[in-house]
Amino acid sequence: MVGKAPVIIPPVGEVTQPANVSIPGSHGSEIGCPDSSTDGGTDPGDWDPVCPQAQLQLDADDQIWKGTRSPAQGGYAFKAAINKAYDENYGVGGVAGGADVGYTTDGSPVTYYYDHRTHWVTNDRISDIVVATGTFQSEMGCPSDGDAACMRAWLQDPDGNKVFSLGTTQVPPDTYTVRVAKDGALEGPTLSFTVDAGDATTFTYDPASQALTVTTAPPG
Repeated sequence: MVGKAPVIIPPVGEVTQPANVSIPGSHGSEIGCPDSSTDGGTDPGDWDPVCPQAQLQLDADDQIWKGTRSPAQGGYAFKAAINKAYDENYGVGGVAGGADVGYTTDGSPVTYYYDHRTHWVTNDRISDIVVATGTFQSEMGCPSDGDAACMRAWLQDPDGNKVFSLGTTQVPPDTYTVRVAKDGALEGPTLSFTVDAGDATTFTYDPASQALTVTTAPPG
């Protein structure tokens, strides 16, 4: 579906990235964080935002922070900490100072993601990774169009309702095509959409029905 409608979520553009993003949590000792205490070793390395193994790396192509770790089978919680401190941190739903993000794993590798535009932090055990791909991607800063690996148009689900959206002001006026990639595989329809001068573009995707919606409207 394509049309003119109010932007669903506040549109985002470029942001100034922090120097560091980490994922401190109860998985710290499982991902190799050393004991950082001075009390004789009672701290196993959990919840340490300074731990080198908890640091994510900024992907230069799509400006998303990423990292893959392999905690043992079990249940854990974590959040995103900015610049190796809890002074700025984000939890469930990308909320500043929000609740810890919980997840379970079977012991296989887990990839963690953080977007400083929206402050959403998640991993691939909690959420599908849904990306809008198409002829607009290079305009947003991706190395090429039709690139399912470039997450400049990462559709997100901060409220956990299994519908993924992103509003952006980074698609300039023109006519484009778009299709969704979920966990690296293309699915659903290919749509054409037109962006007018001054418009923000919102992509919304429901994996259950494979319904893709593109709306364009002035931001605000």
